Amino acid sequence: MLVLVLVILLLALVSAAVATHYRFAAQRGAAELSWQQLDAELQHRHQLIGELIAAARASGADEDALTGIVQARSQAMASSGAGVLPQAEAERSLNRVLAAFGPRNADIEASDRRVEHLVLTYNEQVQSYNERVQTFPSSLVAKVGKFEPAAEYPVRA
Repeated sequence: MLVLVLVILLLALVSAAVATHYRFAAQRGAAELSWQQLDAELQHRHQLIGELIAAARASGADEDALTGIVQARSQAMASSGAGVLPQAEAERSLNRVLAAFGPRNADIEASDRRVEHLVLTYNEQVQSYNERVQTFPSSLVAKVGKFEPAAEYPVRA
């Protein structure tokens, strides 16, 4: 009888661990999907900024200001795939240069709003995942399954 109780208890523990592992995988997948959506919108924004640069050059805008935007945009584009924090810093630099340049067009403004929404969505996914990674007893499964905390995207200041 004792053996049966121990076997049932062991099966329950294994089942709980497997279920937790699958929840980790699902949450990490949701965070990765949110990141991919954010990255795609940032790339679209870079394209819009390229169009803004071309239009500004055609209208005879200050070449020094345009050079700063081109450099910041290139750095932001190069940071894609480098990780959350390097990409966020490059985007922050691009935002500073763009703000100094003057008013943005409606397409860039709309893209900025989508980026802000996607950043919030991504950070919510990451916070939920990280909470599970760091909370006992699921933290035990996280260590065994090598589920590491994910980096949040810094919110624009």
